[in-house]
Amino acid sequence: MSQGLRAVLLIAYLNLFAANGCHRQVAPEVSMTQEVSPWPVRVGICNVALHLKDAGAQPLTAAHVSLEADMSHPGMAPVFSDATESSPGQYRGHIELTMPGDWVVLVHIRLANGQKAEREIELKGVETK
Repeated sequence: MSQGLRAVLLIAYLNLFAANGCHRQVAPEVSMTQEVSPWPVRVGICNVALHLKDAGAQPLTAAHVSLEADMSHPGMAPVFSDATESSPGQYRGHIELTMPGDWVVLVHIRLANGQKAEREIELKGVETK
């Protein structure tokens, strides 16, 4: 392969790479603290309080927040719920944990501008009632 052809192919590759990079949407920086009750967590209704902040440590408002609880082993149906904003950056929801064991709650966050973020809460050792 000639050196000129290599240069043309390299430039084409770099342009393709740069064009694809421009269209990729970067996940927003979202910090989250959570409080789960009752503690220790038991089978039944579990209350989840979330405090969401943006990259500037400002309350993240007007987001759509949904909760998806999954057991850590396969074969169990996930549990879904929404969390609603109770005050700026504060979201509250609940999920019904159907059996004892280890659970993971995926917090799906869709910001007002359409960007999406996900966070995770581990609930290890959920006890029977």
